[in-house]
Amino acid sequence: MASVRQQILQKFPSQTRIHEPDVELANGLSYMLWSIDDAQVTVDGWTLFKVVQEADDSLDAVGLMTLFPSGSTPIAVCVRATESGLAWSARLSLRDEAWLSLSESKRWKNVYLYASGDREEPPWIWDRRYHGIV
Repeated sequence: MASVRQQILQKFPSQTRIHEPDVELANGLSYMLWSIDDAQVTVDGWTLFKVVQEADDSLDAVGLMTLFPSGSTPIAVCVRATESGLAWSARLSLRDEAWLSLSESKRWKNVYLYASGDREEPPWIWDRRYHGIV
């Protein structure tokens, strides 16, 4: 069986000229997240993307994603290989007053530090969770 990364890249081939492994993976995960059925969560792409754990049968990533119409928000994505396909879940942060009061650069820095493991707990509150199978 192909690794989770390979399966994502096969199911969601890159539509860009950039052929770097994490860029292609980020694009594939964006396509996967388009299936979220919530009018307030329309993904537009990553402004920051980092794989935090990866094995053949699983992949965890964290990043800052732009959503329409609300703006950028931290997202954590977990993908697991199952017999029926790729099972994924995504957690979105709460867009509360504390988050919205930060400048874009401070938002980016906070997500970067969390994704890099320099912060054990995120400086935001996780809010909604979505699930799907591809």
